[in-house]
Amino acid sequence: MYLLWKVPNGVCKLSGRELSIKRNVHSSLSIDKILPAHGYIKGNVQWVTTIANRAKSDMTMAELIQLCKDIQETCRDYPVRE
Repeated sequence: MYLLWKVPNGVCKLSGRELSIKRNVHSSLSIDKILPAHGYIKGNVQWVTTIANRAKSDMTMAELIQLCKDIQETCRDYPVRE
């Protein structure tokens, strides 16, 4: 796991956002299965933020990317609210 942490330099492999070791924040580090059907095995895991892992859930990267495109298109004119 240490080597997995060092390879991406503490950055989420999905979003590029900085990973945190703090608990209960969106940037908390989380282990993601690259191909969900293959389980937690060497070469099939990566560090991501908790929020990115929740969004991806059990989707493949292709499914996640399509979902993000759909959301972006649907929300194009959505007013920004703080």
